[in-house]
Amino acid sequence: MQVTENLGLAMRKAEAMRARILIGKKTAIAPWAAAASELWNIPLEWIEEYSNRSTQKARALSIDSQETAPNKQSTTFPSSFKRFDKWVAESTREATVPDTDQAVIWIPDVLYVPWMRKGGKIETAVLARQRLDPDFKVVTFPSVVTRQKRRTPSPRWVIPSVLASNQWLIHCTRAPQDRWPSETESNYRREILQDPKRALSRHPIDSLARIVAQGQLTAQASVSCRRYPVVCFSARSLDSLLRTRCYRPHLRRWDYEPFGVALSKDFAESIGIQPVIYTDSTNQNGYQLFDRYRLHPKGRTYDWSAEKEWRSPVSVKLRKVPNSDIRIFAEDSKQSRLILQQCPWPVEFLARSDSKSPISDHQRPL
Repeated sequence: MQVTENLGLAMRKAEAMRARILIGKKTAIAPWAAAASELWNIPLEWIEEYSNRSTQKARALSIDSQETAPNKQSTTFPSSFKRFDKWVAESTREATVPDTDQAVIWIPDVLYVPWMRKGGKIETAVLARQRLDPDFKVVTFPSVVTRQKRRTPSPRWVIPSVLASNQWLIHCTRAPQDRWPSETESNYRREILQDPKRALSRHPIDSLARIVAQGQLTAQASVSCRRYPVVCFSARSLDSLLRTRCYRPHLRRWDYEPFGVALSKDFAESIGIQPVIYTDSTNQNGYQLFDRYRLHPKGRTYDWSAEKEWRSPVSVKLRKVPNSDIRIFAEDSKQSRLILQQCPWPVEFLARSDSKSPISDHQRPL
């Protein structure tokens, strides 16, 4: 988040200076800087290396900010290359053969550093130029601090009586790990560059709001079923799911959240949603092709059959579900109530058990 904020600041400075941006091809920051240059409409130059190592020298390639790949029209920087050649001659201790990163540091007049690892390769090259080029200007930004997120104990929720029975299949929504389903990588980068805090702090209520707005649960390849896009549900009660939920460190998320969609089991079966087939074997040859999306390993360290999972092999169109067979649920908060106030389906809010004014089970759906 902080890196993209710093990158945006660098682009605004370049815009004010009417400068051109130089980026090293195939560097880690390249796709982000390219997206930012397009977003702020700043001319972009690519730096790459000759493949022939005996005559290897960084070169600049001009690029139209609207194109996806650089063309081969060469751009020259005589004074910059002279300075770069001088550094290569005088600084063989740092690098005997210049590479793209070093070229990007030595060719430009001003260097913007959104993030730099202390003691790393980039810092070494920056310090080398500063020693040999006292007039070199480096613009740095606040350092990026990585903090370990503190996990608080899972709270408890008061489950409305209408959701307390086992007649429902439960689909809990989560915050996306990266981009939304069907969101392209380029659009996701633009969202982050335009508003890093919002794009990188998506919450389960945002996922639920997107489902409500689209009117469907979108089938996608899950962690456990990568080959087949599915929509997953659980036949366990909502109370049981939330009461026993746990944090999955390898996935960096809770397995269940107090946000989601409940479908009646009868309606779900009528549209082809079926229970998962738990198996001890990874061999799928004994199963029909149309059943393989339902296969799931039973597990060794954890018995996954306890999840009582059901799956749909296609996206579930919520607009076709009668109101009596669907409930939208969310943790009770001002944000949830505001976001779901126009929801076309019955909404049930889950009050936290430690709340001073728990919601009534007979709360009128919005």
